[in-house]
Amino acid sequence: MQSPIPMRKLIPVAMTALSAAGACAQGSPPSSVALYGVVDACLVSHRSANGASAQLNGNCFYGSRFGLRGSEDLGGGLRAIFGLESGFATDTGMPGQGGRFFGRRSTVGLAGDFGSLELGRELPPPHFLISSIDPMQLGIGSASATLWTGSPSTSSGRTDNSVIYVSPAFSGLTARVQIAPGEQTEPLSSRGGDTKGLTLTYRDKSLLAGIGHATVRNPTGTGTDRATTAGAKYDFGGFSLSALAQFGAWEGSRTQQAPSSAT
Repeated sequence: MQSPIPMRKLIPVAMTALSAAGACAQGSPPSSVALYGVVDACLVSHRSANGASAQLNGNCFYGSRFGLRGSEDLGGGLRAIFGLESGFATDTGMPGQGGRFFGRRSTVGLAGDFGSLELGRELPPPHFLISSIDPMQLGIGSASATLWTGSPSTSSGRTDNSVIYVSPAFSGLTARVQIAPGEQTEPLSSRGGDTKGLTLTYRDKSLLAGIGHATVRNPTGTGTDRATTAGAKYDFGGFSLSALAQFGAWEGSRTQQAPSSAT
């Protein structure tokens, strides 16, 4: 569900905040905000040798969420942009992503002919490559259940403290870069927890193809999760074919097989 609604005014403040203010004066630059969301629930019946049970579950196929995204024309081809997205469980109303109010996304930035530059909590670049090619679109049976999307293992598939740049398209090619400092303090390594990601994607009428790389250092700075992902999707009109491959290595102190991916 997506329903644009008019916004009174957006005020960018040093790329760190956008807030609603009084009604726009006549002739001021146009602004817009879109409210969107997904509400997902299902009834589940389970039978086994031990008996039967029935449950009402949330987030059965896709993660329930509501969000706001908006922009304001600053003139000269420059726009202020923001995105806020909150996850929740439909069956209980409890917040998702570890209880973070805007745990799915919280970004603010600028966009123009140069592309876009945003700051905040956002999905890593390989996520956008994988989700675009994945025929299940992050639903049941999604490729993200087995492929790492490039985020720290404790962040619900997102990356905090991110600086994200997305280039304009050049002959179908688009680059997405994300750098996020781990913000560790002594005695931990100053570079511990640093996260980096990059994807290069080609898109035309029928073909989508791309390659990406992501790294996440552990808090002590002694090891790094790293993975390279490649994929392609070709649309034949009535059907499409998709393929994804990934190879990488997890740092030695890890106790789980792979970091988490987004839901």
